[in-house]
Amino acid sequence: MKDIAIIGIAGRFPEADNLAMFRQHLIEGRDSVRELSFERKSNTAIALDKTYMPLGFVEDIDKFDHKFFHISRAEAEHMDPHQRILMEVVYAAIESSGYAADHFNGSATAVFIGDTDQEYQLLAERFDPTLVTGTTNATTAGRIARFFNFRGNAAMVDTACSSSLQAIHLACNELHLGDAEYALACGVRFLLFPDEKQAGPNLGIMSTDGKTRSFSAKADGSGAGEAVGAVLLKPLEKALTDGDIVYAIIKGTAANQDAQLSGSLTAPSSQAQSEVLRKAWQKSNIDPATITYIEAHGSGTKLGDPIEIAGIDLAFKGIAREKHTCAVSSIKSNIGHTGGAAGMSGLIKTVLSLRNRELYPSVHFDQPNPFIDFKQSVTYINADYKTWDVSFPRRAGVSSFGLSGTNCHVLLEEAPAPTAGAHTEQTFLFNFSARSVQSLQHYLQAFQAFLAAESVPSLGDISYTLNYGRNHYPHRVSVTASTQQELAEKLRHASIHHAQEATQKAIFLFSDDSIVSDKLLQAVSTAFPVFRQFVDECAPFYTESHPDINRFVFQYALYKYLETRGLGTEHLLGVGNGDLVVAVLLQEMTLETAIGDISTGAPAVDLSGKLRSLVERETADGKVVFIEMGPAGQLSKGLETLAYPDKEFLYSVLHLQQSPLEIIQVLYEQQYPINWSLYYTDSKARKVPLPGYVFERIRCWLKPPTQLSDIPATDINEKKQQTSLTSAAAVDKAHIAAILQDNWSDMEKKIAAIWIEVLKLDELRLDDDFFRLGGHSLMATKVISIIEKEFGIHLIFKDIFTFATVRSLAKGVEELISGGTQIRAYRSIQPAPAQAYYPLSEAQRRLWLISQANMQSTAYNLPAALLLEGVLDKTRLTATFQTLIDRHESLRTSFHEKNAQPVQQIQDKVIFVLQEISSQEDINAIWQSFLQPFDLTQAPLLRVSLVTLAPDKYLLLLDMHHIITDGVSMGVFTSELVKIYHEEALSPLQIQYKDFVMWQQELFASGEMQRQEDFWLQQFADGLPILQLHTDKPRPAVQTFNGDRIFFELPQSQVQQIQALAAQTGSTPFMVLLAVYYVLLYKYTQQTDIVVGSPIAGRSHNELAPIIGMFVNTLVLRNQPAADKTFLAFLQEVKTNALNAYEHQDYPFALLADKLDLRKDPSRNALFDAMFVLQNIEVPDIALEQLNISGYPMPSYSAQFDLLLEIQEEKNNWPVKLEYNTDLFEHDSILLLKERLLALLADILSAPDKTIDALSVKIAAESAGETADLDFSFNF
Repeated sequence: MKDIAIIGIAGRFPEADNLAMFRQHLIEGRDSVRELSFERKSNTAIALDKTYMPLGFVEDIDKFDHKFFHISRAEAEHMDPHQRILMEVVYAAIESSGYAADHFNGSATAVFIGDTDQEYQLLAERFDPTLVTGTTNATTAGRIARFFNFRGNAAMVDTACSSSLQAIHLACNELHLGDAEYALACGVRFLLFPDEKQAGPNLGIMSTDGKTRSFSAKADGSGAGEAVGAVLLKPLEKALTDGDIVYAIIKGTAANQDAQLSGSLTAPSSQAQSEVLRKAWQKSNIDPATITYIEAHGSGTKLGDPIEIAGIDLAFKGIAREKHTCAVSSIKSNIGHTGGAAGMSGLIKTVLSLRNRELYPSVHFDQPNPFIDFKQSVTYINADYKTWDVSFPRRAGVSSFGLSGTNCHVLLEEAPAPTAGAHTEQTFLFNFSARSVQSLQHYLQAFQAFLAAESVPSLGDISYTLNYGRNHYPHRVSVTASTQQELAEKLRHASIHHAQEATQKAIFLFSDDSIVSDKLLQAVSTAFPVFRQFVDECAPFYTESHPDINRFVFQYALYKYLETRGLGTEHLLGVGNGDLVVAVLLQEMTLETAIGDISTGAPAVDLSGKLRSLVERETADGKVVFIEMGPAGQLSKGLETLAYPDKEFLYSVLHLQQSPLEIIQVLYEQQYPINWSLYYTDSKARKVPLPGYVFERIRCWLKPPTQLSDIPATDINEKKQQTSLTSAAAVDKAHIAAILQDNWSDMEKKIAAIWIEVLKLDELRLDDDFFRLGGHSLMATKVISIIEKEFGIHLIFKDIFTFATVRSLAKGVEELISGGTQIRAYRSIQPAPAQAYYPLSEAQRRLWLISQANMQSTAYNLPAALLLEGVLDKTRLTATFQTLIDRHESLRTSFHEKNAQPVQQIQDKVIFVLQEISSQEDINAIWQSFLQPFDLTQAPLLRVSLVTLAPDKYLLLLDMHHIITDGVSMGVFTSELVKIYHEEALSPLQIQYKDFVMWQQELFASGEMQRQEDFWLQQFADGLPILQLHTDKPRPAVQTFNGDRIFFELPQSQVQQIQALAAQTGSTPFMVLLAVYYVLLYKYTQQTDIVVGSPIAGRSHNELAPIIGMFVNTLVLRNQPAADKTFLAFLQEVKTNALNAYEHQDYPFALLADKLDLRKDPSRNALFDAMFVLQNIEVPDIALEQLNISGYPMPSYSAQFDLLLEIQEEKNNWPVKLEYNTDLFEHDSILLLKERLLALLADILSAPDKTIDALSVKIAAESAGETADLDFSFNF
């Protein structure tokens, strides 16, 4: 038998998404058979209230990157996960070979797949034609062959447990017969209904506790497991000739049947097993004494294991062999019996053993099976991890025996040591791509982790494999590097490019005035030997170099270098001496003649007219890139400065700065077709294993996830609901009674009373929509908090959307109470014991850290100015502020460091001083003098000044540090200021901010916040997209907070359109405007994965309403705008993601930033750089006796974020503020952004069913073709 090479390999196993994780678990001796997780049960829509056997299960089998495989989500949801996930694993196996998937397009590649038990159709509630192909076993091999365009045989193999090893046997035979160039063998097994399996006939082979204990005295059968694996095969001789990666060598395969050698159809036979081993050994033509490991079938049964060991000893009988020289173990003890995928699982484990020269421990092996005589056996159970040391090539057998009686054995040998690749260049090109931004970001992160490993291939081989051995997709990153460290660093800061239109034509420019220094010519010649060859070609034809010679030589050598890389073109344009280079390249002139004709000091020529004609002609059929063959010259400069309409969409211009690779980088990023086979024609590089494509995890399942609320209430303690309208006591009872109707149910009246209080309504009908009445996220949070307190049930934010009327919410609450599934006791916040110091809340801790890093910053000051006109009682005003300070501990709090930890200290008494200013200075100067950094160690962190402008005319300046207050607190502060000034009584505060801090810490200590933490970590499990806003100025190395803002308004007519669109789509104005903001950012960046921050009140507990403190939290909202999505569809995505975020709003932003453990870029904010705020905080009117009070806008010179869009909900027009960092953006750029925002909003409101790509941000001047008069410095 001719040797077969395994040139590609991939798999997913329990708790292991890739083979690196799988190997680590094998080394550890991990048992991955475990209780089904809540997520697995919920995601696969099986009952949550049933008890299942422990199972070696794979998470996320409901996920599939259907977009990558050009399959609609509708069809993907009708595909069995056996088919879906196998497609992803096959792609991974192909990439592991170092070949691009397109290499196999149309090839004679055979496909053999172990039989699958596809039961997914049982979830279907109605017939769909795609269910036939999506859930039929026979179509699985055909689907794989069709997508990859494999033109060889494609078949499913069913021999029960030995199916996938039989698939390998048949694949090898296909190659031996010459019927295929390559062969793909696969095994896959998932258990969609684990409880259903218990209903089948008991054949005496299933473990009682789900654990498989192969060869152990405690063995009582196999437990179940899941796995998917694939190997790509090729004749070894051809693989070595082609320089392929060889993971292991298949020396021989064999299959036979127990037939009548066993006692029954399902009983094993030691004789038949020994015969299949010997058959494989004979075909391999090796000495069986050199086989030192066998990956056994290892059924874990009392009789099956002894029969297998007896069969192995029988096979070795007559062969000179000492006892205990062949190690044995079975993968089933690690992951369970994976059915038809068992043989493939064992083979992949064995390949890892051979490749890494190690033997893995046998799990659950304490005492040997008493029916096995290991003392007299050739075999021994490898109980511990050890290196695999032998003096001859490592060889191992893999056995798999089917319940049907079909036995299979494969003999493997370690691969020959690969030859090292040879590389002449010092700097290499590394290209990465994906179909989506998200996948590419995850891939870059995976690659950085790969580079951090102990053993990494050479950079030249990595570059070759990435470029030649991968398909290339629209989202791209291209970097150059000379060292491993440089590559890792560049990947950390890489920007993703996505050309909307692939560049199909490249035109090379040869200017007559490019400046090529001796230093540049020498540097490129040294770094790129091929370039130097063409420099040397020119040397015989001149005796002395000068600028014109340097330019000619550089242009000639650069073009010829690119030509050797397969990037030559007939589109050449030269002027002056550059035209001589073109003549040589087109073989119209010899090199010697051209160099002899070089002239010096040629006069400059006006090319603008010709360049305009050139652009018009060359861009008629698509986007063009003009490439200067060297540093910038008159041609590239002229094209760059040419005033041509929409030129950024028609062409780009490139010139060389330091390296020829810069040109290839740009061509790659612009999706210019590069023939990598030609590029590496004379390369000595070799293929190496690299991290593979990272697929998007998109849920594709026939049924929605099961929820706890789906569990029938069968045994729930009866609970008397004692409800009252105490929460509505703040609203006049007579007012409520006048609104409530007699024919409403008791529950409807109670819910209505809560709505009237929160929304402050004058009228209400049972079917009025909460959000059409003016409800928003903060009000919804209040309603939820009150209902939870009053009725002892648990609600989530989505419930207010689901039950958006009094009638439906009342019914929903009644059902929850009667069902009892969401009952929970209301927990009051208790006053904390008195102590000298208290910990900080997570939000405070973040602000404290920011303050420590920049103590002179005022970015987190919250200043305000009020104009007072009339008679002012200053003594009374001072007393009012003193009363507020005495009432609220936050206003008496200072911050310190104890034992290297920040703490807060509450002062018993703080004396308030009203600073009075009588000055003729300019008000702005007074403001600048007033607005100063706070010393956090000195209470109060409140500053108030009274500026006398004229008799009975004052300016009241207030400033507080954000660490003790927030927007809602300012409303509390203002409301109580008015009441105290008017000598109105206030209810005593039952708790203070420190009590909230201690309560919050208790929540974390009790584990109640774990679900929220898991949610947020999952949102960014695949990494964090960085918003790549192009800036007018270089981004400072360390973040600054210098800022400015512009103000404008949304007219009432447009506000009404926004509200109408929200009502029509079942969303809110916040969601509509947030979606608009995402589209604006997409238009500027072309990024399809964007994170925006948005604040939320952070007062989900009803008792926090009257407290002043830093409660506000920040939601990190991630959405994916894309060109082909309609705005309406995108709005629904934004709505869903916002609702999910609201449901988990209590998890502190600061803690999320810490938990994600991302490398902090000191030039940016944590997690996001763009903020969106829709202010709907109720700040009461300030009306003091004998005083007219109005807001007095003051300039702000700070900005916490790169860009902040803040909109204030009011009764008529809605004020808008755009705040920006002045160290990044010019004022004019923000003015242009404002106009584009308004244009986009108008277009969306007029046609929300347009695709995002079709939506326009063009302002009137652009629409009229007046682009020449506009400043595009911020037109990303």
